[in-house]
Amino acid sequence: MSSKKIVRAAGLAVAFAMSTNASVWAAELGVKITSFVAAGSRTRAAELCGKVTGLGGANPTAVVRVVVDEKTSKPGVYNVLVGSDGSFCTTVVSYAGTAVASVWDQSAETSSEQAVRTNHRSASR
Repeated sequence: MSSKKIVRAAGLAVAFAMSTNASVWAAELGVKITSFVAAGSRTRAAELCGKVTGLGGANPTAVVRVVVDEKTSKPGVYNVLVGSDGSFCTTVVSYAGTAVASVWDQSAETSSEQAVRTNHRSASR
């Protein structure tokens, strides 16, 4: 094999390794629920807000998956697109008052292991 072919083959192998191990090169994404507050005393609606960490570079945006009432027979699933500042809020309907959030790492094509469970509390207005 000529030296040009060897160099090209080595370059392709490195490029393939970098693309398959993108999570090594990108910051680890994480998610934290910062508030989960009922919209009122006679409603199941609640506002859920949070923060995604590790955005930037390879991850300018993220998708957060929120599952409310995950241990019931009818959990609700919400997907929220998060911008570069990492902050998000969404309105959800919850009967059990629980929520779990996970973030999809687009560069690694996997879901973050950092999920948060929280119970909502009544709004104090």
